[in-house]
Amino acid sequence: MMLATTFAPVASPAQKLKPVPEGIHSSGDGRPDVCGLQASSVTELENQIKSRSDVEALDQTAEYSAYAIGKMRQITFTRKSNRAHPAVACRQVVATQSGGSTIQTSIACFNSRANCDWLYREFEALTKRMINAMNGI
Repeated sequence: MMLATTFAPVASPAQKLKPVPEGIHSSGDGRPDVCGLQASSVTELENQIKSRSDVEALDQTAEYSAYAIGKMRQITFTRKSNRAHPAVACRQVVATQSGGSTIQTSIACFNSRANCDWLYREFEALTKRMINAMNGI
């Protein structure tokens, strides 16, 4: 399984508001830690990503900047116009116990709980669309 080339979530005006899992929230110290990548801030992490030779710039929208790190990992940063900014999401293809693969997403969001929950739901919906597309649904 490879990540598709469309990486930034498409804002959905009326998200279904099911509860976001409690375990994803933390007080946070402003230091993002996603997919084994760490920095002192979201901005510093994006600068690190941009300077890497193994990174390809992907979708750039008014609300998101996305980059591929190899074929199996993608990192997306919010821009100032995004309501959950500053935040970063890392999505990677991982093997499942059954021998298949799935998309695992980790998010570091340093905004209000409501805005971070919104971002989580956007990426959850994107993952579902991508998996359906890969399965021909």
